[in-house]
Amino acid sequence: MWEAVRPGGAIAVEDTDYEGLFCDPPNDGVDFHKRMYPRLVEQNGGDALIGRKLYRYFLQAGIPDPGLHVAQGADAKGEAKTVILLTLRGTAESLVSAGLASA
Repeated sequence: MWEAVRPGGAIAVEDTDYEGLFCDPPNDGVDFHKRMYPRLVEQNGGDALIGRKLYRYFLQAGIPDPGLHVAQGADAKGEAKTVILLTLRGTAESLVSAGLASA
């Protein structure tokens, strides 16, 4: 991506770090998702903790002085509360196929 940036240009990258996921009070469903989703991502060649590594990777790629901003959202209600449930539903079949969970 950096090679495609014009002089004076920039790229913006956003990713997640799944260890930042939390729920209070604790919830068994959220705990299950927090354990299983990174394992599923890893089995498929991904890294659910890549967000914390991007700065280092950008330096290694030769990007001079990459910026860094960390945001931690917290929602008690509303649409954002459904992201975990929707992700779990969307990956349920893959979790079962990978042997990480039963139906």
